[in-house]
Amino acid sequence: LGLVRHRALIGADALVRLDGHWTVVMEYIAGSTVAEVLRIERVLPPSVALKVAIEVASGLQAVWNAEPEPGRPLRLLHRDVKPSNLQLTDMGDVKVLDFGVARAEFEGREAATQQVVFGSPPYLSPERLELLDTPAGDVFALGASLAEMISGHRPEAVVARPGPHAERIGRLIQAAEEVTGDPSLGKLLSDMMAYDMEERPTMAEVEQRCRALRKRHDSPDIRTWAKQT
Repeated sequence: LGLVRHRALIGADALVRLDGHWTVVMEYIAGSTVAEVLRIERVLPPSVALKVAIEVASGLQAVWNAEPEPGRPLRLLHRDVKPSNLQLTDMGDVKVLDFGVARAEFEGREAATQQVVFGSPPYLSPERLELLDTPAGDVFALGASLAEMISGHRPEAVVARPGPHAERIGRLIQAAEEVTGDPSLGKLLSDMMAYDMEERPTMAEVEQRCRALRKRHDSPDIRTWAKQT
């Protein structure tokens, strides 16, 4: 994480030794997590939720594509995207927190953890139950988080069968569409949470589609809303 700088990523500044223990010095970000805001507000305005998704998608693209060395992309996956790991400031900034279970491709990365399922069950994609870690898993988790932000309904726990998966995702999407009345938003959520990871959009496509949808839900502005909330 210290190799990348992006407005939507918490900054890792130094590795220091305190009282005999190695400690990561990280950026301090005042504000509240999306989960904390949802407990009070129940839902976020669609324009605000979409802006959060745009910023998260942009930040996760940055850590996937960053090249600390020419020709050697970092390929970092977050693996635990959820509302409690997304921070909102009173200025309307969005930060992705807690890369504690992230995985990247570089020499010496953790090899002993590959037989562990990382993430939180309501936001896990089905393939992660089979220890398959790809960017599509983070796309799924962002889709589940976006649906929760809009609908106020927490996703149900992951299931590994297509039928039950379709039912649980269908209920979540229906709840989001009832709030917005926008089937295009429902289509985006459906694509992001598709059972087959090959059918999900890339993170770049998610960002583009969220930007297009936000033009249809352009009020309130996230900074104005954050100052008032």
